[in-house]
Amino acid sequence: MRKDDLDVTAELAMLALGSDEREGFERSLAQMLDFFSAMDALDLDAVAARSHWAAGATPQRADDPTDFNNRNPSNNPLSNSLVNNAPETSGRYVVIPNVL
Repeated sequence: MRKDDLDVTAELAMLALGSDEREGFERSLAQMLDFFSAMDALDLDAVAARSHWAAGATPQRADDPTDFNNRNPSNNPLSNSLVNNAPETSGRYVVIPNVL
């Protein structure tokens, strides 16, 4: 990658690179481009195209509709475990500290 290309890429990404950062990015981008070149050199003519890396279809969950207005979370062991192990709760709700 030419330095001009790195400058344009940094500008498009709205990055202000110092000289030490620029050198680090040049090395990293060169490694990535070398890796892509190695992948491009692979002979994949005998490999069938797939839409997923695993054989078969994507596993899907059962379609079990839930009425969220009439559910009872106190009967759920996972929910009970989460609430019981939370550092601070308010009833069945976990209190999250304000981080701002």
